[in-house]
Amino acid sequence: MKRLAILGILFLLVCNNTIAQSYNARFDKLFNAKDTAGQRMLLEKWYAEKPDDAEYYTAAFNYHAVKSREPVLSFDDKAQGKNSLAVRNNQDSTMAFLNESAGYNPQALVQAYRVIDEGIGKFPKRLDMRFGKIYMLGENGRYDVFADELVKTLQYSATINHQWLWTDNKPVKDPVTFLKDNTQSYILQLYEVGDEQADNMLKAANAALLLFPDHAPFLSDQAVAYSIKNELSQALVPLLKAAAIVPEDYIVLNNIAEIYYRLKDKENALKYYRMVLKYGDAQAKNLAKERIKELG
Repeated sequence: MKRLAILGILFLLVCNNTIAQSYNARFDKLFNAKDTAGQRMLLEKWYAEKPDDAEYYTAAFNYHAVKSREPVLSFDDKAQGKNSLAVRNNQDSTMAFLNESAGYNPQALVQAYRVIDEGIGKFPKRLDMRFGKIYMLGENGRYDVFADELVKTLQYSATINHQWLWTDNKPVKDPVTFLKDNTQSYILQLYEVGDEQADNMLKAANAALLLFPDHAPFLSDQAVAYSIKNELSQALVPLLKAAAIVPEDYIVLNNIAEIYYRLKDKENALKYYRMVLKYGDAQAKNLAKERIKELG
């Protein structure tokens, strides 16, 4: 697992003509060497001397998160990964695979969440801390909290006019685009988990649309969530708004056509399938042709 922030820096201190490393750079070196004992001792000294150093919290979060990983024994040969160890019997036949990073110990993760929450409390504009926590919640399948944290991040973004900070308290470049892109990725992650995440998708999309009401991808996200919930008339509202913003977006057009198809509105379904024929890629056009032929 990558560190939340691996951009350690070196600073110069004039002291007996030697160069001293920053705590962050020293932690990076220990982290990359997988020296957990060294990391722990350094973190204790770091917190004692610089409890208000934002980089301490990202380092401590990564330490506890990695420490929480548990190897998992699997009897499925498909579970063999790049870093798997084979467990063999007396006849030298492989019985199972021990995967190095296949799971996390929930109790051990409590420390990781505790330290990053403390960091967010002290440095609420640090987007790397918030995204790091959201990432770990997703890794552990805690999708309700994952969605709630994403909503909190979006809500806070409005209060600071999206002026986020990242590692070393440096401003995020083009923060609005960065926030939109990452929010879209998180909503897609919820979608890929399965239909049971429709409510969490909707929660996140609604929060994003409060900030960016004319952003077509978030409108599509909202529509997909309604569609999964079989609230088809509700799904049409954001889709039609998106089509007015991006009239040649064949994905939006195809989704509108599909909703009308499911609503048995033949006239409108044909109208939008014909638009997909005009603007779509090969796959979308083939589906549109099939639907048009079916609808006659």
